[in-house]
Amino acid sequence: MIRLIHKTTDKPIRYVFDTHYHGDHADGNQMFAAIGATPIASEESRSQFDTKGLAGFEKSKQTNPAVYGRLNYQKPILYFPRKLVIDDGTQRVELLHFGHAHTPGDAVAWLPKQGLLFTGDACVNGAFNYLGDGNSASWIRVLTEMQKLPVQRVCPGHGEMGGADVIEKQKRYFVELREAVQRLVDKGRTLDQIRQQIEVPSFKEWTGVDVKTRAENIDFVYSELTGSGKPK
Repeated sequence: MIRLIHKTTDKPIRYVFDTHYHGDHADGNQMFAAIGATPIASEESRSQFDTKGLAGFEKSKQTNPAVYGRLNYQKPILYFPRKLVIDDGTQRVELLHFGHAHTPGDAVAWLPKQGLLFTGDACVNGAFNYLGDGNSASWIRVLTEMQKLPVQRVCPGHGEMGGADVIEKQKRYFVELREAVQRLVDKGRTLDQIRQQIEVPSFKEWTGVDVKTRAENIDFVYSELTGSGKPK
């Protein structure tokens, strides 16, 4: 990534932004810190870096020593509460934390001049959603806040870039998943029956994948709506 950046500019890299604590988005911090960059994340993600992030990194050192063996965990150095602006007079980047989505500490990078929104996993483009650290009701509210920005282009955490409609497709998935699970709960269906009977046609239209194949998300929303606790 650093080599690719230097193909575009010879300017020093001053900051690296972690949208959230998950290893596929933050475990490379030490490589940027080594060249003088400051890792940044939202204040709400601090405890996750200190606990789950560190634990996941140490596990990866054991399971993937060829990649992780020589690395040391680098947490963010600078945390911000709701908004942090980096502006050199030519370029402006706004780092924004709207609330609990994919994780409690999710934040996005908004470039108002270009209409670009880098969402991390708070918005993906395809069947890449993971609710294990999420809150589906709050996630919908976060996506609604994103939609208030004049977005021209979405750069998602996973999947292809797209227009502002990607945010709507992501939001629609959670809205309709919650509605579909609730309808079946109201009919007295068990969780096993819900897994077999649930239908969310728009999800397949968007991702090409049947919603039933994402059983872990069905289980998670069921636990939220029924108060049955997080599924094992």
